[in-house]
Amino acid sequence: MSEVWNPQLHQRKALRFILERPAAGLLLDPGLGKSSVMLAGLQIMQQKALVVAPLRVCYEVWPREAEKWSNFHDLKVVVLHGPRKEEVLEEDADLYCINPEGLEWLAPQWSTLDDTPKVLIVDESTRFKHAHTKRFKLLRDLLPSFHRRYILTGTPIPNGMIDLFGQVYILDLGASLGRFITHYRNTFFERSGFMGYDWTILPGAEERIYERLRPLALRLDAEDYLHLPPVITNTLMGQLPPKARAATTQLELTYMLELEGREVTAINAAALSIKLRQITGGFVYDPLGESHKIHEAKIEQLEDLLEEISGQPTLVAYQFDHEGQALAKRLSAPLLGEKTPKQVRELLEGWNRGEVPVLLVHPASAGHGLNLQAGGRHLIWYSLPWDQEHYDQLLRRLWRQGQTKPVYQHHLVMQDSVDELILTALSRKQKVQDEFLSHLKRGVKQWRSSRIVPVAELNSKATSSAIRAGNRRAPAASPSK
Repeated sequence: MSEVWNPQLHQRKALRFILERPAAGLLLDPGLGKSSVMLAGLQIMQQKALVVAPLRVCYEVWPREAEKWSNFHDLKVVVLHGPRKEEVLEEDADLYCINPEGLEWLAPQWSTLDDTPKVLIVDESTRFKHAHTKRFKLLRDLLPSFHRRYILTGTPIPNGMIDLFGQVYILDLGASLGRFITHYRNTFFERSGFMGYDWTILPGAEERIYERLRPLALRLDAEDYLHLPPVITNTLMGQLPPKARAATTQLELTYMLELEGREVTAINAAALSIKLRQITGGFVYDPLGESHKIHEAKIEQLEDLLEEISGQPTLVAYQFDHEGQALAKRLSAPLLGEKTPKQVRELLEGWNRGEVPVLLVHPASAGHGLNLQAGGRHLIWYSLPWDQEHYDQLLRRLWRQGQTKPVYQHHLVMQDSVDELILTALSRKQKVQDEFLSHLKRGVKQWRSSRIVPVAELNSKATSSAIRAGNRRAPAASPSK
């Protein structure tokens, strides 16, 4: 049954923020209702929107949000994916959802459409953090055609301040941070690391960036507005068996390993990291793409932990395909990936009914748009990601509004291995992101309750007319400072 959307205080803040700005970033934690805020905003703007989001978010979040709230039943949401996407594009809809990979198909015919959407919503905008990618360049060429542009994410800088450029460019075409990534780097960073491939932020540059972004971005923390249970972190140390330890040492020294007559070679430091991560999980790929079992120590550690959890529904996160397949076979557990949207929906509904004891997930595909808090409260990291966004967002599938019990996050870590390095790096990245978001929150404190007007007033004829007038002007890019 549908419900009436009666926005909470933080949602009113967010709604007012986007209505007052033709370009804005909603940096809201999962569970704070970014999607419903945008739907309310679109109703007031009386504009069609193109939503660019991960495919699962296109199918599972936006149509369901419109169905969930009776206020938005008049909004038609369609997904531009699959064999019928050409026909769907011709339909008269209010929101056209497409995944980033679909932009290559959409871009050539965009200018030929009679009634193109004038509002752009980029959901999970970190998919566009790298300005050199094809998806960013395709979207960049479409940006001037939109009168209003918004980005949504709870983790804007998962791997450091360098991730901001592409996302902010979507909003202001380079007015704040420069029109080119080279300008942004040279202004706020200096080369560092091996061969100068890394970038370290210059002294005092963070505050300069914060000042430029405060008018554009609104940060709201779930802990400030929702009563969430605690997160309990449990790191379990394991020991690599002698064979695996020897393989690790050989790879670290020679970048080469021989397995069953085949050589496994790491051509550079990045490849070495991947191979070492595979070994800690128990398997490693050879050049032909076949996996070789090295040990079962971590799988046995996982089984012991699941036995201790005593059948409570548990998410288990893996990083490599061979890990997922091996775990699915060993545990007789379903893999969330490689399923149709209908199969995913049925599996997730079963999870939220408490009928799935163990669900195997990859954080890159399951970290956004899923509400899993009704089904369980345990998350086990069989193997850890380097990407802090994947790490944080997957936890928030369980730790969100509606979760009533403490959430347990378990790390399976092999002692004196790359696992420990990754865990340390994730902690460091989290501190950088927390610092950035806390600076942006300073602007939130300037809101006064007298400025938060009722939705009825926001829907008034005068307000709607003012918003439509603003729709006729796209935010122009000013010369970079």
